[in-house]
Amino acid sequence: MIAPDELLSILERILPLIERDSSVLEGWSKTEDGQKVVQFVIQIGKYNTNRTYAVGA
Repeated sequence: MIAPDELLSILERILPLIERDSSVLEGWSKTEDGQKVVQFVIQIGKYNTNRTYAVGA
């Protein structure tokens, strides 16, 4: 089992990367291409939800 000190060290290295990635993703999602992808994902979600209700799963 990993020691708490080692786990903390790993998390300290990962967190800045996650914060950087989320800031890049947030900026990209505001572009025209990003908006198209967001709309596509929303439509797929709606389709899957409607399909689930129709099938009765």
